[in-house]
Amino acid sequence: MSVQGKEAIGSMGTDTPLAVLSDRPQLLYNYFKQLFAQVTNPPLDGIREEIVTDTSLSIGNDRNIFDITPEQAKKLRIQNPVISNEDLDKIKYIEHADFKSTSISTLYPVEKGLNALETTLENIVKDTLKALEQGANIIILSDRGTNSEMAPMPMLLACAHLHNALKNHSRRSDFGIIIESAEPREPHHFALLFG
Repeated sequence: MSVQGKEAIGSMGTDTPLAVLSDRPQLLYNYFKQLFAQVTNPPLDGIREEIVTDTSLSIGNDRNIFDITPEQAKKLRIQNPVISNEDLDKIKYIEHADFKSTSISTLYPVEKGLNALETTLENIVKDTLKALEQGANIIILSDRGTNSEMAPMPMLLACAHLHNALKNHSRRSDFGIIIESAEPREPHHFALLFG
Protein backbone atom coordinates (compact mmCIF):
# COMPACT_ATOMS: atom_id res chain seq x y z
CA MET A 1 0.00 0.00 0.00
CA SER A 2 2.76 2.44 0.89
CA VAL A 3 4.86 1.64 -2.21
CA GLN A 4 1.99 2.02 -4.72
CA GLY A 5 -0.12 4.55 -2.80
CA LYS A 6 -3.27 2.41 -3.19
CA GLU A 7 -5.75 0.89 -0.76
CA ALA A 8 -6.42 -2.81 -0.64
CA ILE A 9 -9.68 -3.86 -2.27
CA GLY A 10 -11.67 -6.73 -0.78
CA SER A 11 -15.10 -8.21 -1.07
CA MET A 12 -17.37 -10.04 1.35
CA GLY A 13 -19.80 -11.13 -1.32
CA THR A 14 -19.42 -11.76 -5.01
CA ASP A 15 -16.34 -10.35 -6.67
CA THR A 16 -17.33 -11.19 -10.23
CA PRO A 17 -16.67 -8.46 -12.81
CA LEU A 18 -19.40 -5.95 -13.58
CA ALA A 19 -21.75 -7.15 -16.32
CA VAL A 20 -21.32 -3.90 -18.24
CA LEU A 21 -17.58 -4.63 -18.62
CA SER A 22 -18.04 -8.25 -19.73
CA ASP A 23 -17.50 -9.42 -23.31
CA ARG A 24 -19.98 -12.28 -22.77
CA PRO A 25 -23.78 -12.08 -22.93
CA GLN A 26 -25.30 -11.38 -19.51
CA LEU A 27 -28.74 -11.71 -17.99
CA LEU A 28 -30.44 -8.36 -17.36
CA TYR A 29 -30.36 -9.10 -13.61
CA ASN A 30 -26.54 -8.97 -13.64
CA TYR A 31 -26.56 -5.26 -14.45
CA PHE A 32 -28.00 -4.49 -11.00
CA LYS A 33 -26.36 -4.74 -7.60
CA GLN A 34 -28.02 -4.97 -4.20
CA LEU A 35 -27.05 -2.67 -1.37
CA PHE A 36 -27.93 -4.30 1.92
CA ALA A 37 -26.44 -5.49 5.16
CA GLN A 38 -25.38 -9.11 4.92
CA VAL A 39 -25.11 -9.62 8.65
CA THR A 40 -27.51 -8.47 11.35
CA ASN A 41 -26.39 -8.21 14.93
CA PRO A 42 -28.22 -9.66 16.77
CA PRO A 43 -29.35 -12.17 14.11
CA LEU A 44 -32.95 -12.11 12.89
CA ASP A 45 -35.14 -14.57 14.69
CA GLY A 46 -37.96 -15.91 12.49
CA ILE A 47 -39.82 -17.36 15.48
CA ARG A 48 -39.69 -14.41 17.91
CA GLU A 49 -39.78 -11.73 15.20
CA GLU A 50 -42.51 -13.25 13.09
CA ILE A 51 -43.89 -9.92 11.84
CA VAL A 52 -40.50 -8.62 10.69
CA THR A 53 -39.54 -11.81 8.87
CA ASP A 54 -42.97 -12.50 7.33
CA THR A 55 -42.73 -13.17 3.57
CA SER A 56 -46.45 -13.44 2.86
CA LEU A 57 -48.11 -10.99 0.49
CA SER A 58 -51.54 -10.15 -0.82
CA ILE A 59 -52.64 -9.71 -4.42
CA GLY A 60 -55.58 -7.88 -5.90
CA ASN A 61 -56.84 -4.33 -6.13
CA ASP A 62 -55.27 -1.76 -3.82
CA ARG A 63 -57.80 0.69 -2.48
CA ASN A 64 -57.50 4.07 -0.81
CA ILE A 65 -55.68 3.44 2.48
CA PHE A 66 -57.47 6.38 4.10
CA ASP A 67 -60.89 4.78 3.65
CA ILE A 68 -61.78 1.90 5.94
CA THR A 69 -64.11 -0.29 3.94
CA PRO A 70 -64.75 -4.05 3.69
CA GLU A 71 -63.49 -3.98 0.07
CA GLN A 72 -59.96 -3.32 1.33
CA ALA A 73 -59.88 -6.80 2.86
CA LYS A 74 -60.65 -8.51 -0.45
CA LYS A 75 -57.12 -9.64 -1.24
CA LEU A 76 -55.69 -12.99 -2.22
CA ARG A 77 -53.13 -13.90 0.45
CA ILE A 78 -50.05 -15.90 -0.54
CA GLN A 79 -47.75 -17.32 2.15
CA ASN A 80 -44.57 -17.21 0.08
CA PRO A 81 -43.68 -14.97 -2.89
CA VAL A 82 -42.26 -17.98 -4.81
CA ILE A 83 -45.10 -20.39 -5.52
CA SER A 84 -45.42 -23.87 -7.01
CA ASN A 85 -46.97 -24.68 -10.38
CA GLU A 86 -49.98 -26.09 -8.54
CA ASP A 87 -50.53 -22.83 -6.65
CA LEU A 88 -50.03 -20.86 -9.86
CA ASP A 89 -52.73 -22.96 -11.54
CA LYS A 90 -55.09 -22.23 -8.63
CA ILE A 91 -54.57 -18.51 -9.23
CA LYS A 92 -54.65 -18.81 -13.02
CA TYR A 93 -58.02 -20.62 -12.98
CA ILE A 94 -59.53 -18.93 -9.92
CA GLU A 95 -63.32 -18.80 -9.82
CA HIS A 96 -64.27 -16.11 -7.33
CA ALA A 97 -66.39 -12.99 -7.67
CA ASP A 98 -63.62 -10.73 -6.32
CA PHE A 99 -60.71 -12.12 -8.37
CA LYS A 100 -60.07 -12.58 -12.07
CA SER A 101 -56.70 -13.47 -13.54
CA THR A 102 -55.37 -13.09 -17.07
CA SER A 103 -52.18 -14.52 -18.56
CA ILE A 104 -50.20 -12.31 -20.92
CA SER A 105 -47.36 -13.69 -23.04
CA THR A 106 -43.91 -12.09 -22.93
CA LEU A 107 -42.67 -13.95 -26.03
CA TYR A 108 -41.59 -12.16 -29.18
CA PRO A 109 -40.76 -13.40 -32.71
CA VAL A 110 -36.99 -13.93 -33.00
CA GLU A 111 -36.83 -13.19 -36.73
CA LYS A 112 -38.04 -9.60 -36.21
CA GLY A 113 -35.24 -8.78 -33.76
CA LEU A 114 -35.21 -5.81 -31.39
CA ASN A 115 -38.20 -4.12 -33.03
CA ALA A 116 -40.33 -7.12 -32.08
CA LEU A 117 -39.14 -6.79 -28.48
CA GLU A 118 -40.30 -3.17 -28.37
CA THR A 119 -43.61 -4.00 -30.05
CA THR A 120 -44.22 -6.85 -27.61
CA LEU A 121 -43.60 -4.56 -24.63
CA GLU A 122 -46.26 -2.18 -25.93
CA ASN A 123 -48.63 -5.09 -26.62
CA ILE A 124 -48.22 -6.26 -23.02
CA VAL A 125 -49.41 -2.83 -21.84
CA LYS A 126 -52.35 -2.83 -24.30
CA ASP A 127 -53.35 -6.38 -23.34
CA THR A 128 -53.19 -5.49 -19.65
CA LEU A 129 -55.36 -2.40 -20.09
CA LYS A 130 -57.86 -4.51 -22.05
CA ALA A 131 -57.85 -7.19 -19.32
CA LEU A 132 -58.43 -4.54 -16.63
CA GLU A 133 -61.43 -3.24 -18.57
CA GLN A 134 -62.79 -6.80 -18.56
CA GLY A 135 -62.48 -7.00 -14.76
CA ALA A 136 -59.09 -8.68 -14.27
CA ASN A 137 -57.19 -7.76 -11.11
CA ILE A 138 -54.38 -10.34 -11.34
CA ILE A 139 -52.03 -10.19 -14.35
CA ILE A 140 -49.77 -13.18 -14.98
CA LEU A 141 -46.76 -12.37 -17.17
CA SER A 142 -45.73 -15.67 -18.75
CA ASP A 143 -42.86 -16.86 -20.92
CA ARG A 144 -44.42 -20.31 -21.31
CA GLY A 145 -44.30 -21.66 -24.87
CA THR A 146 -40.76 -20.64 -25.77
CA ASN A 147 -39.47 -22.28 -28.97
CA SER A 148 -37.05 -21.60 -31.83
CA GLU A 149 -39.38 -18.97 -33.36
CA MET A 150 -40.63 -17.28 -30.19
CA ALA A 151 -38.07 -16.06 -27.64
CA PRO A 152 -38.77 -14.92 -24.07
CA MET A 153 -37.92 -11.32 -23.31
CA PRO A 154 -36.10 -10.68 -20.02
CA MET A 155 -38.82 -11.02 -17.37
CA LEU A 156 -37.35 -8.14 -15.37
CA LEU A 157 -37.78 -5.88 -18.42
CA ALA A 158 -41.38 -7.01 -19.00
CA CYS A 159 -42.35 -6.61 -15.34
CA ALA A 160 -40.68 -3.21 -14.92
CA HIS A 161 -42.16 -1.89 -18.17
CA LEU A 162 -45.68 -3.00 -17.24
CA HIS A 163 -45.37 -1.56 -13.73
CA ASN A 164 -44.17 1.85 -14.93
CA ALA A 165 -46.49 2.08 -17.94
CA LEU A 166 -49.57 1.37 -15.82
CA LYS A 167 -48.39 3.91 -13.22
CA ASN A 168 -48.42 6.46 -16.05
CA HIS A 169 -51.99 5.38 -16.89
CA SER A 170 -52.94 5.73 -13.17
CA ARG A 171 -54.03 2.06 -13.16
CA ARG A 172 -51.20 0.34 -11.28
CA SER A 173 -53.19 -0.04 -8.06
CA ASP A 174 -55.92 -1.93 -9.94
CA PHE A 175 -54.03 -5.23 -10.19
CA GLY A 176 -51.26 -7.47 -8.90
CA ILE A 177 -48.50 -8.94 -11.06
CA ILE A 178 -47.47 -12.59 -10.97
CA ILE A 179 -44.47 -13.85 -12.94
CA GLU A 180 -44.56 -17.28 -14.63
CA SER A 181 -41.03 -17.85 -15.80
CA ALA A 182 -38.09 -20.25 -15.73
CA GLU A 183 -35.64 -17.35 -16.04
CA PRO A 184 -35.19 -16.19 -12.42
CA ARG A 185 -33.04 -18.74 -10.56
CA GLU A 186 -30.99 -16.93 -7.96
CA PRO A 187 -32.08 -14.96 -4.87
CA HIS A 188 -30.80 -11.79 -6.56
CA HIS A 189 -33.14 -12.38 -9.54
CA PHE A 190 -36.14 -12.80 -7.26
CA ALA A 191 -35.18 -9.76 -5.19
CA LEU A 192 -35.11 -7.60 -8.33
CA LEU A 193 -38.49 -8.90 -9.49
CA PHE A 194 -40.01 -8.30 -6.04
CA GLY A 195 -38.64 -4.75 -6.09
